[in-house]
Parts: sequence; C-alpha cells; structure tokens
Amino acid sequence: MVRNRFVAIMAAVVLGIIQPAAVARAQAPQEGIKVHGHWVIDIRNPDGSLASHLDFENALTPTGAQVLSDILSRRYTTGFWAVYLVGGAAGGPCPPAGSVCGLWETGAGTPPTGYSVLTVGESNGAVVLTGSIQASDQGFIKGVETHLLCSAATVGNCRDLSGGGEGSLFTLFFLQDAAQVSPNQLIQVSVTLSFS
Repeated sequence: MVRNRFVAIMAAVVLGIIQPAAVARAQAPQEGIKVHGHWVIDIRNPDGSLASHLDFENALTPTGAQVLSDILSRRYTTGFWAVYLVGGAAGGPCPPAGSVCGLWETGAGTPPTGYSVLTVGESNGAVVLTGSIQASDQGFIKGVETHLLCSAATVGNCRDLSGGGEGSLFTLFFLQDAAQVSPNQLIQVSVTLSFS
C-alpha cells in the first residue's frame, strides 16, 4: 500500500513538472518564420528522356522579406509570379538568345518573347509554381529567381522594389555547377514556397 502510494505521488510530481515545462516551451518565442524555396528543374531530351535533374533550396532576398511585410500589413497587393532562368555572360538556353528567360503567370501582362506560362497553385499550405519552356539555343542555367511582378491591373497597389516596373525579386539562387541545355530540350520547372 505504501509502495502504491509512493508511485502515485511520484507520477503526480513528474506530471506536474513535465506539463508546465511543455507548456512553457510551446509558449516560448520562436526563431521566426522561415521561407523555404524548393526547386526541381528537369531538363528533358526531345524523346522525353531525362538529360539532367536539379534539386535544391534557394533563399529569400531582403526585397522578398520586405514584400512579405508589405503584403501581410496590407500596404500592397501581391502582383503576379514570374520565374527567371539566368544564363549569365555565356548566354541562356531560351529564345531570343540572351542571358535570362523564364515563365510568367497569366495576368502579369504580355511576357517577353520566348517566355512561357507559369501555373500557380497551392499544396498543403505551400505555394507551387510550375511550368516548362523549350530551349532554342545552346546555353547554361547558372542561376534562378522568383519575382512578384506588377501589372496594369495592380500598378497602384503593387510593391515595385525594382523601381523599373519589374516588381520585386523574391528569391534568388546561383548554382554551383551550371546546367547545360541544348536546343529543343524541355526545361521543366517546379518551385515550392513553404513556411515553417
């Protein structure tokens, strides 16, 4: 009887200590909200076979952080998404021959020549940007960017941190090893922006 009582008292003490500690941890300040940009780029040959696969994380830019602050405080609206593939001085793989090409969300206005349509969706609390573009030139992908573009429909409420009507750079990443792309290969892009 004494042993059972001792066990019950110890259980109560342990539960009394553990429960407040768990509540205190849950209520403690966290490190902050993190934005994750997970990229998958598949480069496919004309026969559909996989020529190259890239899988990496990118980083929120200071302008991206400012845009989030502006949107969450309702100072500005979001604009439209764009994804850029940066080729650098050696040139990019997309038409017309140049260093940058990419994908634009419908509604962002008339995309530059050679750009393709970007689809925006949601999955499990994450923003998912997907699309593909066919390479017309030999070139490289050395970096990637996401932007929130301003358009005629959003110009009064859209945050344009570029100062040139191009919207705001949201995320940015330079690849350690550039991906080579050949004419007629299909570049499939998926960017998942998640928050933790």
